[in-house]
Amino acid sequence: MPQSVSYTVVSIPDQSHYHNDVKSISGTHTITGGTVFLCDGSGGAFTITLPAAASYLHRLITVKRTSATGTITVDGNGSETIDGAASVDLTSQYERLTIVSDGANWFRVD
Repeated sequence: MPQSVSYTVVSIPDQSHYHNDVKSISGTHTITGGTVFLCDGSGGAFTITLPAAASYLHRLITVKRTSATGTITVDGNGSETIDGAASVDLTSQYERLTIVSDGANWFRVD
């Protein structure tokens, strides 16, 4: 006898506002758009400042250090945190940080 199966249909919201923009960064930068940031610190250490978490609700941002030198600091916007910390340092070549916003703060997903 066949078994009965039930399921729920979930509609996917419009995602046209999500971007897979890849940006190359080589100096201090404040994120105003985009999702992937390739950071070259060979000219010296610098800071990437995140946008307000409320403006990136449920969106991912990835910051990757591509250079062998130059620490890349990822800094929360204002008092916002990244897993409870004010900032995260990328100190090794090819190290990356992928985070998601809950609307108030940022959380690592990598």
